[in-house]
Amino acid sequence: MTYMINARLEQGCPSLTLLDAATGEKRLHWRGDLNERSENEWRGLFKQLVLLSCADQLSQESVARLEHLNSGSVEPTELGLKQRLNEIRSAE
Repeated sequence: MTYMINARLEQGCPSLTLLDAATGEKRLHWRGDLNERSENEWRGLFKQLVLLSCADQLSQESVARLEHLNSGSVEPTELGLKQRLNEIRSAE
């Protein structure tokens, strides 16, 4: 997945927004606290970025696996996967 990244200062506070480049959907928004510049804030941002990356990776792998099943001898409807494939595609 490709993202547009908007990093800026808002009234002296760091701010970061990640948008899905294909849909324009906001995937992450983070704003630091002007009064508290703690390490926990940065850890929280890092955690959100890692989780977003993992979610995207899992989604891409699931779609690839399901498309592989769809092209092979296994009928996805027998496994109940066709509906899940459509759900994953619509979520992206």
